[in-house]
Amino acid sequence: PNETHVYGDKFTIRVENDTVCVVTINGDEYNVTGGVVDVDTTKLPAGDYTVIASIPENAKYLPNTSTVKFSIIKLNSTVNITVGESYVYGTLFNITVENNTAVNVTINGKPVKVNADGTLEIDSTTMAATHYVVIATIYENAKYYGSVATREFNITKLASHVNITIEPNETHVYGDKFTIRVENDTVCVVTINGDEYNGTG
Repeated sequence: PNETHVYGDKFTIRVENDTVCVVTINGDEYNVTGGVVDVDTTKLPAGDYTVIASIPENAKYLPNTSTVKFSIIKLNSTVNITVGESYVYGTLFNITVENNTAVNVTINGKPVKVNADGTLEIDSTTMAATHYVVIATIYENAKYYGSVATREFNITKLASHVNITIEPNETHVYGDKFTIRVENDTVCVVTINGDEYNGTG
C-alpha cells in the first residue's frame, strides 16, 4: 500500500509467501485471504503502524519475516459561520453553521443548540442590545483534527419616537383645563418646567 492513508481509506496489504504465513499489524493478527490483507482505517485510530509477515520454521522451511510500515492520518475538519454584522432589536434572524463533524457553538460564552440543518434561530427580543461573539469549535477526535471559527455581530437599539401636542391649542387663559398629548413607543417621562407629571392612556 501507500505509506500514508487518511482516516476512512480502505486498502490492501499484499503478501507473497510460499508456506503458512502469519501477518500482524502492531501486534494484532490479521487474516490473509488469497495473499491479501484488507485494512479498513475506520477501525484503526490515526497513528503509525508496523506490519510483520512471519513464516515460522517448519519441517520444510526456515523461518522468515518481512516488515512494512504505514501511517493513518486524521481528516481535516471544517467549520464556517454565516451571520450578518448588525441587527436591530426585535429582528428575527438565523445563524448558519456549516461543519463536517460534531461541533460546539457558543454565543458570548454560552452554549447554544444548532438545528440538524445547521441553523440557529435568533429572536433578538430575548437578547440585550450589545456586541456578540459566535464561536464554533470542533474538538480533535480519533477521526478529525480540531478547528475553530469565529464571527461577530451586533444587536442595536431601536430609534425611539416621541411627539407632544397641546390640545386644543398652545395659548390658554388662567383657569383653562387642557390636554398635553404624548405619542411615544416606550417609557416616557414628561416634565413641565422641571416638574414631573404622570400621564394616562
